[in-house]
Amino acid sequence: LPPPATTFRPTTSDTFSGLPCNDQTCQSVISQTCPSPASYCTYLMQYSDYTNTTGYLATDTFTFDQIQVPDVVLGCSQASFGDFSGASGVLGFSRGDLSLVSQLHLSWFSYRLASDESKSGNLLQFGDDAVPQTVNSRSTPILNNSVYPDLYYVKLTGIMIDGR
Repeated sequence: LPPPATTFRPTTSDTFSGLPCNDQTCQSVISQTCPSPASYCTYLMQYSDYTNTTGYLATDTFTFDQIQVPDVVLGCSQASFGDFSGASGVLGFSRGDLSLVSQLHLSWFSYRLASDESKSGNLLQFGDDAVPQTVNSRSTPILNNSVYPDLYYVKLTGIMIDGR
């Protein structure tokens, strides 16, 4: 890991704050040895395709429409390795304690992946906005897996391609 950040460059947020290494959240998630009492909580996140990002954890207030959620924990990447396709960040949607869905206490979220040729683009919705609103909407229950409790599972009953 790189040395802990000593200064932060938040955007225009007055509520942004680096998470100290000895903070209970840092210790419960990362369980690292703190080099000094003033150090910040650093992380290294490696994905299955061997891309990775490293940086520090911080908290900030998230605002969606008129709803404000204080002290949401987020990772501030200082270095990345691999192909992130030009993305400036990664959102976590697992069932884990620090996922965005868990921290915002959402019962619903939906994400539509559009094809590259689609003019409508991808769509991300949270809370009541994610509840299907049309007669033809379909959803499936999420299953639990005790081996990987932070992941989502669905029961696959079949695959149809081109009507077959």
